[in-house]
Amino acid sequence: MSTTLLSLSTRVQRLIGDTDVNNYRWESADLMNALVDSVDDFNADVRLNQEYSVLGTSNSRYYDPDPTALHKNALVCFAGLYLLSAEKAKAAREAISYSNSAGSTNLTAISSAIDDSITNLTIKLDKILNSEGRYEVEEDMDSVEITTQG
Repeated sequence: MSTTLLSLSTRVQRLIGDTDVNNYRWESADLMNALVDSVDDFNADVRLNQEYSVLGTSNSRYYDPDPTALHKNALVCFAGLYLLSAEKAKAAREAISYSNSAGSTNLTAISSAIDDSITNLTIKLDKILNSEGRYEVEEDMDSVEITTQG
């Protein structure tokens, strides 16, 4: 069964801390769009030897081919980075707007907190992507051992 983007959207929400069911920061469409955009980032990463595309429409969109568990984690992280980066840009625009109208309002802590979240998520994503290469090397070593034993 193919992995739908909808099935990963709740993982993105949890990853970026959007868990207040009474007041979500991102709508379902935002999460889905971030997951679509995550495919481009995933496919562009040279450490990965797999490319995905998104097929289907609306809530039935899915990845082709079906991603591995490790790749799902990477796609979720890429989507989270996309959303947090957009939130940081929005916070920066609002900080300028509020600071100018109020005179001395300091909203830099918001941008700094988002930066911390982006940094933590980037570290997590790097671990995921670097472990992908390690698994491939281990698989290559296993195949070498098999061929040399025969």
